[in-house]
Amino acid sequence: MDKGPNLNHNSLSHGTAVNLIQNHIESEYVVAVDADVAVVYPGWDEVIVNELNNYDCFGGDYEHVSKYLGFPTVYLFSFRRHILNKVRLDFRPKITEGKESPYRYTIKDAKEAKHFGKKVGDMIKCDTGWRLPLIIKGAGFSSKSMPMILMTNENSQLPFEDAKHKKLCMKKPSHMHEWHYNGRLFATHKQACRNHPLNTGWGEAWKKRIELYIKEK
Repeated sequence: MDKGPNLNHNSLSHGTAVNLIQNHIESEYVVAVDADVAVVYPGWDEVIVNELNNYDCFGGDYEHVSKYLGFPTVYLFSFRRHILNKVRLDFRPKITEGKESPYRYTIKDAKEAKHFGKKVGDMIKCDTGWRLPLIIKGAGFSSKSMPMILMTNENSQLPFEDAKHKKLCMKKPSHMHEWHYNGRLFATHKQACRNHPLNTGWGEAWKKRIELYIKEK
């Protein structure tokens, strides 16, 4: 008997839940955003609608060696409902039984490499949403993604309160990243919300950076 998905696995639970929203979509424009993402761009919803009038999906890119490139991530992902007339999106990760870390997939051919924005032989971390470019680009749909800016990048726009605050945040330099739209901060993602909830020290440090940015604007 099929026991169904292993919902004790955090990423698989997430991907399975996002898959289910496809059964309840009523609007033409659909936006999926992680709980630990803050959108700060004025008129952000109009930006998304305008971009989706030109592209089938839109969102924030990855800047990560083991992830796909040049395509919106599951953290901040929007699309037009009409694509569901042709494809069924699958946000589930590929996992190995008994392991929390997702399976690593080796890109096999030029077509896969093109969709993933990588090279043949590169490895992809099969985390939540890893198949999205294969499904969407493979069906001939278009996409646009905003560049991801890490904390360590000189173009990062979220400020720090002081040296102590910056030192705390920099303990995890790949976290608290940003997405920029036309050179301006559009959204920021803290990451690891399950391990570092928003009401803990790490979460509070991230929220403080957002508050400082908003005050400056």
